[in-house]
Amino acid sequence: MRWEDKMKEVVIRKALREDIERIEEIYEEFLDYEAEHGTVTNWIKGVYPTEKNALAGLENDTLFVGELDGKVIGSYILNHIQPDEYSKIDWKFSIDRPEDVIVIHTLCLDVKCQGLGLGKKFVNFALEYGRKIGCKVMRLDTYEFNEPAAKMYDKMGFRYAGKEKFFFENAILENLICFEYEL
Repeated sequence: MRWEDKMKEVVIRKALREDIERIEEIYEEFLDYEAEHGTVTNWIKGVYPTEKNALAGLENDTLFVGELDGKVIGSYILNHIQPDEYSKIDWKFSIDRPEDVIVIHTLCLDVKCQGLGLGKKFVNFALEYGRKIGCKVMRLDTYEFNEPAAKMYDKMGFRYAGKEKFFFENAILENLICFEYEL
């Protein structure tokens, strides 16, 4: 079967409690890969992302997973929570209420599935989900040196909104670049 056909079989759904162990495994494998090959996320093993982050998303009903052939291959959190640092960004698309924006957090794919277009599939699902729940804008951020993600967002029509220093999880000080998309 061609990869394009397999892509059609990827199912994105709300996460279940039994997905948490696999999500944690994906985080760990990804962070090990970055430790060996160089980081594009600036995430720190044992700090972020962890099982605790996945469980918080599950408890808030905002954690999603992608499955291929019945196996979880990635996850992310979709919610209305904007980091405080977003207030310093020059957003073009304004919102009236926090519920008008959907934010992607912690998009992480199985290292064996990276570079195959799955990130785009996850983001397209998030765009559709945001529209479905009545959001007007999608916002997200990524580490300033995460060129693969930045290029993907640009190609998908996201607007670069700016760069800001974020202090994350009380442990990670980094420059993140922010993007937005009008839904």
